[in-house]
Amino acid sequence: MYSGENRTPGEKNFMSRAELKRFAYDTGLINDCCGERQIDFAFNLSKQCMVDELTTNITLKLDFIEFCEAFARLAQESSLERIKTATVVVKEVSFGFG
Repeated sequence: MYSGENRTPGEKNFMSRAELKRFAYDTGLINDCCGERQIDFAFNLSKQCMVDELTTNITLKLDFIEFCEAFARLAQESSLERIKTATVVVKEVSFGFG
């Protein structure tokens, strides 16, 4: 559903940047703290360095381990809104007791 859309027969499944964006939108990871820019950052930062990045298109593909890292980065970014809200609530409660 989300990987292998652009693969050729016999090639391992991989996830492209567009598939990662569609996955993030469909799973609800996009909010005020995590947008399309963070998806691009997560994709690029999760990609392993390769010896020959200029002549191959391997930099446009995420394998499973790289997808797991990108997913973790997006989940962390999208949960920042809840963490910020919880911090404000804790500060309000702690000032109320002081």
